Amino acid sequence: MEAKVMFENQLGNIKLGSSLVFYGSDQEITLEAARGLAQFVGVSKFDITEIEPEILGKNSKGEISIKLIKELVRKISLTPGHGKGRMAIIKSADKLSHDAANALLKTLEEPPSTSLLTLLSSDLKQLSTILSRCRVIRFADKKEQSGNNLATEF
Repeated sequence: MEAKVMFENQLGNIKLGSSLVFYGSDQEITLEAARGLAQFVGVSKFDITEIEPEILGKNSKGEISIKLIKELVRKISLTPGHGKGRMAIIKSADKLSHDAANALLKTLEEPPSTSLLTLLSSDLKQLSTILSRCRVIRFADKKEQSGNNLATEF
């Protein structure tokens, strides 16, 4: 199903807000949905910034560092180049380091006016401080799917 049609059918006239958590066990589905949401709200693919945990070597903790978050915040604060806004997609957001999560909180509370932050996660427990600042949209597991992936919103 085309992402635009899915979002129109499932979300209708609900105000999305500027900070979302896409929660589900299949991170490919949530990533596809986040990219589809960008298209739905008029964000150009050139104005999307995606980050994920760093895996550099033996000593890497596999976390999203504060350095990545600071660069992300800088990028989404810029004027959109091609579309109606900018979008940040944070893959495996449950792997944010403690410092990175704290650095992200201020931006979630006061996001740039033309930005949309979308965090993808399969573990909401790790995002406890962030959840109160975001709208959580749950995606069905592969076993639960029956034609559309968006299961519930809460």
